[in-house]
Amino acid sequence: MANFLIKREDGHFLQLRPEVLACLPTSDLVREEGWGILRLRHVATGDVVVIDDEMPGLRVWFEGGHLDRAAETAIVAGLSERLASVTGHAVLTIPLG
Repeated sequence: MANFLIKREDGHFLQLRPEVLACLPTSDLVREEGWGILRLRHVATGDVVVIDDEMPGLRVWFEGGHLDRAAETAIVAGLSERLASVTGHAVLTIPLG
């Protein structure tokens, strides 16, 4: 399963206000209770996207094993786009493994 880091391009920390986190769920990724700052269940597969603080940004990883690497990468790209849109800051997505 893939791991990613999403961070601001300018090196500053992401401001994770409630309205920022509220922009991340979609109709395909719904909130799920559990640890991490946010957990999103992928409706089609049941896999869980776990989002947690990791200096200097957000660490994102997947639990479940039904999504392939391309799908995981696409989900993280969507998360990054929504973060950039709501915060007004350019972000980088760094694959960690």
